[in-house]
Amino acid sequence: MPYPRLGRTCRVLGEGLTGGSRLVQTLLAAAKKRGIEILYEHKVIELLHDDHFSVTGVKTLSDEGQKEWLSKGGVCLTTGGFSANPEMVDRYIGGWATRMVLRGSRSTTGENISLALPLYAKFVNMDQFHCGPIVGITHVNPADVLNSGYGVQVNTSGKRFMDENNTYVVKARTTALQTLDNQAWVIVDSECPVLDKVIAKFDRLHSPYGKADTIEELCKQVNLPEKNVVKEVKAYNDALAAGKLEEMVPPCTYKKPHPVAKAPFYAVPFQGGMTATFGGPLINTKAEIQSLDGGSIPGLYAAGNAAGGIFFFNYAGGAQLGAATVYGRIAGRELANRAKQN
Repeated sequence: MPYPRLGRTCRVLGEGLTGGSRLVQTLLAAAKKRGIEILYEHKVIELLHDDHFSVTGVKTLSDEGQKEWLSKGGVCLTTGGFSANPEMVDRYIGGWATRMVLRGSRSTTGENISLALPLYAKFVNMDQFHCGPIVGITHVNPADVLNSGYGVQVNTSGKRFMDENNTYVVKARTTALQTLDNQAWVIVDSECPVLDKVIAKFDRLHSPYGKADTIEELCKQVNLPEKNVVKEVKAYNDALAAGKLEEMVPPCTYKKPHPVAKAPFYAVPFQGGMTATFGGPLINTKAEIQSLDGGSIPGLYAAGNAAGGIFFFNYAGGAQLGAATVYGRIAGRELANRAKQN
């Protein structure tokens, strides 16, 4: 879906659920049909291994206490990353990133790190992650309006603090990095072409936003400093008319800029949100986790965002689920072959 927008992705239709929830339900139904047992509330707390660090199973914690499970083929980590573990986010990315709203699962708490670390796994890309805009309370995603090429972006002090031509990923990251409260607003007028789609999402989830016939009234609605916002919008419109947007501080580098002039005006809120981390144990083409000694750890595999070395800075549309599927199937094949040999 990103540039050059060749439609490489396959949309999962939620049919009343989110796309992710629908996808999980479909996969669970497939597992049930094949007689694959899934144990819930069994948290893996340790990897079992022999004297040569070959992985032989896992130790779990459940309501029944601790229990060991042995596996002839080994173990594949599919825990996701560590975006829901503030201590790890602070350690590997930075304290500022702990202020980000969690866009993904609350269960991605870094077991890909804590479980593999005692086996001297090699970890890579630990400071890398994907982020995007989100409204923390309602989880509305206003990315479309941020990518629309329209509007002026301000913080809660009513001041511009970044180039509005940035992608939604950079805008989310910069908002968390440069504002103390990780909160910003994009001020657009009625000419913004994606408003129908974005505002419909806000209305459906009862997520607050501002709409008014004047900038002054808009600021009163959303509790933004009226004087500062009016000044920033006027400065933007004046610089646009004079062809001097790039001379603003910070500069605005819109390729086809549009004025903020036609009522009604909208104030769309957002926060920087962390989608997923990209750091983890390095895998090879067989999905085998690599050790610091340079070889593979026997019987230990990883797939999805539990694995490191696949993404850096960003990901292409569809690539995360694509990589999870590809390396998940590879790991399953390798585990099955290894089990036959043992």
